[in-house]
Amino acid sequence: MFQLVRVRLFLPRQLRQGVLLLLIIALNARAQLLSGDYQIPTEQSFDGRGFSYSLQHLESCDTHSTFAITFPSPITTAVASNNSVPGELYVPKGLPNTRQYPAAVVIHILHGNFELERAICQTLASKGITAMFFKLPYYGERGGQNGRREMTSDPQRFIDTLTQATADTRRSVDIISSLPFISPKKVGVTGGSLGAIMSASICGFEPRINRAFLILGGGNLRKIIMNAHETRHLKAFIDRLPEAEREAVFAKLLEIDPLAQGPALQRLNRQGKIKMICAAEDEVVFPDCSRELAAVAGCDITWLPGLGHYTVAAAMPQIMDELVRFFSADRPASWRSPAEITAQNNAMRLTGSFLQGALSLLNSSPMPGSMHRCQLDFSINLPTNTLKGSIDYCRGSGGRYRIAGTIPQLGLAQIGQGEYPWLAGANNSVFVGTIDAQAGRGCTQYITPRLFLQWQVGVGALAGAAMAPDLLKQFCTISNSSAPDGGASLIMSSTHDQVQAEVTLGFAPDETPREMLFNAMGYSGTITIKEWLINTPEQAEIFAPPASDNTTNVRQEDVLRMIAALMERLLEETE
Repeated sequence: MFQLVRVRLFLPRQLRQGVLLLLIIALNARAQLLSGDYQIPTEQSFDGRGFSYSLQHLESCDTHSTFAITFPSPITTAVASNNSVPGELYVPKGLPNTRQYPAAVVIHILHGNFELERAICQTLASKGITAMFFKLPYYGERGGQNGRREMTSDPQRFIDTLTQATADTRRSVDIISSLPFISPKKVGVTGGSLGAIMSASICGFEPRINRAFLILGGGNLRKIIMNAHETRHLKAFIDRLPEAEREAVFAKLLEIDPLAQGPALQRLNRQGKIKMICAAEDEVVFPDCSRELAAVAGCDITWLPGLGHYTVAAAMPQIMDELVRFFSADRPASWRSPAEITAQNNAMRLTGSFLQGALSLLNSSPMPGSMHRCQLDFSINLPTNTLKGSIDYCRGSGGRYRIAGTIPQLGLAQIGQGEYPWLAGANNSVFVGTIDAQAGRGCTQYITPRLFLQWQVGVGALAGAAMAPDLLKQFCTISNSSAPDGGASLIMSSTHDQVQAEVTLGFAPDETPREMLFNAMGYSGTITIKEWLINTPEQAEIFAPPASDNTTNVRQEDVLRMIAALMERLLEETE
């Protein structure tokens, strides 16, 4: 009784909260980036120089949208094509403009075919993490006619290339941290091989980096370049240099070497925000180089035993799982994937449909020529016994109804209202209230006001929930699942500390409710819904009293009082 009255008293406030929720939703509009030019103001750029970048929508899928992005490099070189930085931006669908979500800058591998980077970005974006990769200096269209050979055309250009790569990465942080749904404090960096080395390096130059996930990363660039087969052309270039120029190159490598970024990496490690995954048999980024980096950062390494730099592809599912888990730590707990949102929307739609149907059965007259009907069997497990019974309830227009069934502690009962109210009792006795009948008189006026208020409270709460089923989220979680036959189930679980309750509603493929399972506060049971019809064609004879040789015409008021007494008994059972 207390709980029902409490809902009644607070229903207006809840409805106001519902309106407020709608306003909040309207204000927190979902992210919608469009093709076009965007401006980064001076105060939001790492070097105090404002710039503009352009987005061009490429494609969208169920989980994210992909944009081509172009922005000016902070450093101007003699090769004009190298001064414009192309990349790709992957934006999860449905992020609110609340600046709470994480992002990752992905730095590509040495070979630069960008397939790994696209896979990483797509994986992250599908999990609510915005991701972006860009092409390093002289890669792809940036290299012009000579391609990557341009960067090793002379030692100073090579040194400038390393400086430019750092500046381009910092500018990408400018862009991604400016997006309206990204928290500037939740921008991370990741990459594989060269991308991991560059990711570790940039941590020492860009203080806004909040996380670093390093795949096959390591330190000691001089050792890697001068010994790995993949860097043999770069080694040959360095070997050809005069000693002074060669030492200048080594000095620049030492400056950007991950091993020189100890304080920044240690800061991330203290916060649990650096992760290294390495191949135990890596023949490119040698395990000793990985250990050197881990020692400087103070972090552990997740080793992939028996795998080398290229056979590590066998562990890619594990790596991707770790990657998502790592960056998801900064994702708001409220985030739901598009699939989950669709499922939640379906769950709320099913909930609303069921509640609207229940409200129609209890409190809404059907359309002319129609009726509502619900037939069900129930079994309720109490601490000391089990109650079983059945109910066949029909509601027609003009105040007509019929309730028939087997009710615990009452036995077989039938009551109704056709032209006159009637009640069927034992020994086929039927009492019809034809005497002193008055139009518009009903049984509710004879129910104790306290109990009738209880009924009105329950119906009012049901109406509020049917209008705005999202309000139920204040009291329970609601999820749904599919059944093998095409039907569905709704699972409602209480979130109140002192109310342990769970209700499961089963629906047929046409979304007609067919079963309810409940377990609440020591009570459990099953309700099997045999028929659930809203505004079905009317059968007028249903509302007439059953034919009997033992029919008695009595005062209308007497029948209504007897029906009211039965209703009171049922209402008392709910207190």
